[in-house]
Amino acid sequence: MKNLQEKIEKELRAIAFQNPANYLERYTDENGEMHWRPKAFEKLTPRAKRAVERIEIKKDGSVEYKMFSKFKAFEMLQKLHPAEGEAQNTELSEGDRELLRKVSRRCERED
Repeated sequence: MKNLQEKIEKELRAIAFQNPANYLERYTDENGEMHWRPKAFEKLTPRAKRAVERIEIKKDGSVEYKMFSKFKAFEMLQKLHPAEGEAQNTELSEGDRELLRKVSRRCERED
């Protein structure tokens, strides 16, 4: 059980402390302005791929992905290790439980 908890915390940290450079790239539009856009799935780093929640393959063959919320993962880490004064207010919401279920399923598959 302790090993599974460590794996879950590792996954949550990978999500919460994701560097935007791992999943965003800069591009210049036709007006010469710089913008950020998500990288193509194939260009994602292995660490960034761990933070992908869902992959959708379009009819034209393109791939879209949705990443886990960094803020939600960070909030979950805080709830797993609350400060002394915060220990009473750490009830998990349904969204928190769903994130934990998804991350724990991923960790169990890796065993």
